[in-house]
Amino acid sequence: MNFGELAARIRNIFQPAELVKRNDDGTVQIKTSYNRTIDNLDEAFPYGLKAKATKGQITVLCAGGSLDAVRILPVESVEGAPDLEDGEVVLWNEGGAYVLLKADGTIEVTNGKQSLNQLLLDLTDALIQFKTFGSSCAQQTDPSSVQSLKQWQENWKQLFAEE
Repeated sequence: MNFGELAARIRNIFQPAELVKRNDDGTVQIKTSYNRTIDNLDEAFPYGLKAKATKGQITVLCAGGSLDAVRILPVESVEGAPDLEDGEVVLWNEGGAYVLLKADGTIEVTNGKQSLNQLLLDLTDALIQFKTFGSSCAQQTDPSSVQSLKQWQENWKQLFAEE
């Protein structure tokens, strides 16, 4: 192997690529920055986390600089990610749902439309305003209180996509 071949192998150890498509068997097809299409690749993920990105960039690792021995890292994309302050961490998806671990130690959970915190605050408001009427042995619940709690229940189901 001459110096030029060795330099090419070193240069090719890491290559940028783009996700082209996901195959039915769970593998992916990518296109490298050198316009080479590679198919049927398995993504690598950290233990306990997995994602099925629909688009994004990929870092290709080529053992010995050879495209015949390829390993890819998870798809990279920040498109649609929530803005973060220093020290914050977020788990998010394209649909707008996220779990945000804030630098001050608080947690924010949302499905892109409503937050868990606001939903719980709405419940406490509904319970504070809960009304009954009638004597103690014939007491009934005010229909508006029941309706308020039923609406809260529906919002809860939507937040956590209850099936």
